[in-house]
Amino acid sequence: MIEINRNTADAIAFDKASRTGSFVFRVHGWQICQVTVTRRGILAAAVPPRDGAARFAECLGMFLAIASEKLQRLGETRALWITAEDVRLWRRLNGKTAIYAGEANLTQG
Repeated sequence: MIEINRNTADAIAFDKASRTGSFVFRVHGWQICQVTVTRRGILAAAVPPRDGAARFAECLGMFLAIASEKLQRLGETRALWITAEDVRLWRRLNGKTAIYAGEANLTQG
């Protein structure tokens, strides 16, 4: 698995018009890909379900973990989308208590 730390995500942004979030996923300082989290992906991750910038930021650790796992499966890619189905699959594979488990997996960096 790709080690995730606080320097893994760069250029974090939330688009108010489309209600999507995005970040550049980096490993060892190299750009891996642009990750976009769909509105429904944010809703599926947030508790309670809200699609705002604050919820996107709160769930960033989870989105980093999901992006890491998808990149391991797909290999190198320039763009990656995280959808509600990705969030549901990640939760199912990591247990129901994994609401904000991505935050717990972040190492100080």
